[in-house]
Amino acid sequence: MDGIATNILYIAGICGGLVTIGGFFSKMTKPHTDLKDRVEKLERVVNANHIQLNKDFESFKQQETVNSILLEGMSHLLKHGVDGNHTKQMAACADKIDHYMLEKGASLK
Repeated sequence: MDGIATNILYIAGICGGLVTIGGFFSKMTKPHTDLKDRVEKLERVVNANHIQLNKDFESFKQQETVNSILLEGMSHLLKHGVDGNHTKQMAACADKIDHYMLEKGASLK
């Protein structure tokens, strides 16, 4: 009977030691695992925002083009008002505005 109790205590000691070692490794790898999960989450957020930023950038480029065309037209109108010339430039700018609006008008934000 003494031998069985000793063997049970010996096996329980080994199991306890294995559980302790497993807990130790779990505690040691937890910061790395948590950091890895956090980095993956941040990468997903950054990638989602990057897509939105690309859309915003395209919108800004379209607005820049529209502003450029409108300012050119305004310049020609002012010059025409001052001296009565620049009718060809005004017609060309009007065509440019019409072309841009027909081509990109639906996608402007």
